[in-house]
Amino acid sequence: MAIISVANQKGGVGKSTAVINLAAAFALKSAWRRPDNAGRILVVDMDPQCNTYRTFAGGIFYQEEYESAPVTLADFLGYRTNLSLSSAILTSSLPHRGQGNLDYIFTTPPSMKAIRNELAGSGAADAGFRLVEALDEVRGLYEHIFIDTGPVEDWLTTNALVASTHVIFPVEAAGFSLQGIEENLVYIGKIQNRLNPELSIAGILPSRFHSKILTQQAIIDLLNANYPDLVLPIITERAAIFDAVQAGMDIFSFKPARAHGKLKSSDPATLEFAAVANTLERKIN
Repeated sequence: MAIISVANQKGGVGKSTAVINLAAAFALKSAWRRPDNAGRILVVDMDPQCNTYRTFAGGIFYQEEYESAPVTLADFLGYRTNLSLSSAILTSSLPHRGQGNLDYIFTTPPSMKAIRNELAGSGAADAGFRLVEALDEVRGLYEHIFIDTGPVEDWLTTNALVASTHVIFPVEAAGFSLQGIEENLVYIGKIQNRLNPELSIAGILPSRFHSKILTQQAIIDLLNANYPDLVLPIITERAAIFDAVQAGMDIFSFKPARAHGKLKSSDPATLEFAAVANTLERKIN
């Protein structure tokens, strides 16, 4: 099994969107391969904004109260509970054509902001290992685990990377992207050298791409030239992706394919995310 973090120190590059849609794609693929015993996918939201969690819990603009659990993710990161991690795990209704095989961990923005500050000020030697300890209990239950992270180099992101086998960097095709990639690679190198030597870079994900902007295509060309083995298929900036987020869905639930067992519908956003999911699956396997 693989534990895949989606990380970048820059905000607004599509980290949460990538986690939501890739986790949904992997859940669907597993459900179709083994309809009687689908492998389960777990989503962990380490970003204090908790947008990925809220999407799988019912949607960012969900009007009813979210389903809750007796403890939050932060309780485990702060050693504040003796309960098992399974007591904080809930099952999402997404993706709609899955087998109910996508789970997420209950969390809240206030609790994650508080634990971020607590870890930063604790000085504890194990401050970066809280998540990996919590996941040890349930990792055997899941085929894959996806982790969303915030746009900052803090203890929450460090915990995500220490717990991961792989990391993906979404990058916007903009002028400062190449510099940002180098900064992220330096950060990952520190994690590999000091905390998690098993961490592998699964890919760089060009996102929010505009095909009509010539400078963006030039940056994609530079990415392919500088990182030929790492660049994943491009995700174009599309209205359907934005609308799916507003509707509280992954793109495969929002624009479903007509044929059973297919990720790709007539909407090109499903084709692009399916291509990323298929490429990622080959890389981690």
